[in-house]
Amino acid sequence: MRRRRITSLLGLVVFFVGCVPEAPEACLTLCDAVVEATSACLEAEELTWTAKGYDDEAAFLSSCETWAWEQAQLAQGDLDELQGACAASETAVRALPTPPSCAEITETRWSSPSWE
Repeated sequence: MRRRRITSLLGLVVFFVGCVPEAPEACLTLCDAVVEATSACLEAEELTWTAKGYDDEAAFLSSCETWAWEQAQLAQGDLDELQGACAASETAVRALPTPPSCAEITETRWSSPSWE
């Protein structure tokens, strides 16, 4: 009896994990664009990643990818709208001057929650 209960619980875990949406590709592409722009602004302003509150570029990218995944969870199935918002934000980030100032990246509001 106990073995059946454990098997049932494992089955439910696998089912629910399979239903969790992944971060949309457009949001991950946005993260790449933001990392590139932020890296350029930090270099131009002679700052390090710690000035932005991160250990390094990889930590910043990981944080952005986590943000993208969280946005997918909060979208509650409306991933098309989230994809569009991320694509629009990527366009805005890529349209910044080269190199952008770090303030300009923040002003694009690229990481505004999808429900705003």
